[in-house]
Amino acid sequence: MNKAILASAALLLASHTVRLQAQTVAPLDCLLEPNQVIDVSSAVRGVLAAVDVDRGDLVEQDQIVARLDSSVEEAAMALAHARARANAEVRADQ
Repeated sequence: MNKAILASAALLLASHTVRLQAQTVAPLDCLLEPNQVIDVSSAVRGVLAAVDVDRGDLVEQDQIVARLDSSVEEAAMALAHARARANAEVRADQ
């Protein structure tokens, strides 16, 4: 008799667990609308190198949300530094 009670209790517990799992995986059928929508832009045009936030994240004023690729500007700056050093060496030799 104890085995029958234990088997019934185990079966009841297992069916309850299956029902709980089924409830937690059920897809939601709704659409959330944002409280506020804003346009984000940059002072210069460019290609995005990284986006630091995900869809639905809360952001604060002045928070960096994306970064532009600056490899072209960095190369131009390195070239300008090299030219300035070369010009300084030529002027120093005169």
